[in-house]
Amino acid sequence: WHEIALVVIAPALLYLIASLWSYDPGDPSWSNTGSVTGVLHNYGGIAGAYIADIAFYFCGYAAYTLPFVIGGLLWVALFGRDGSSEAGLTPALRLVGIVVFLIAASSIAHLRGGGAVEGMPANSGGVLGDAGGHGPEQLVGGFGASMFLIAVLGVAILAASAVSGLGGGG
Repeated sequence: WHEIALVVIAPALLYLIASLWSYDPGDPSWSNTGSVTGVLHNYGGIAGAYIADIAFYFCGYAAYTLPFVIGGLLWVALFGRDGSSEAGLTPALRLVGIVVFLIAASSIAHLRGGGAVEGMPANSGGVLGDAGGHGPEQLVGGFGASMFLIAVLGVAILAASAVSGLGGGG
């Protein structure tokens, strides 16, 4: 049944990519009324416009990573166990790594992108980036917060991919 799930999931992720790629702030969506009689620019139709708008609202520019994040989550859910003695921890570690990756990427986009961005429903990091980037920025400043979040992003990538780089497994 894993193969059937992949046959269903792959087109859904491609739909998400197309919806994000063709996002237009003039389309009617969650945060924008848009033109009811105008041309719809989103390749995903009205549903794609809503999905893309919500994704950009919450994640900012990091929303472009959502198809990979969701694909990673589903991969962990479908193929997480490999039969080894440490297999019980690996899917959970990958799941945490994927979620932390999304938070760190949104937070970095918030710190580096500044405030409101024209054409985006929220700022460059979205609501998630605003929440995750504001605290570290207040604590250690913009540069320190960026360095901290880049380190967190690196650790999240290592955790999500289960690669240690130290030659001791993974």
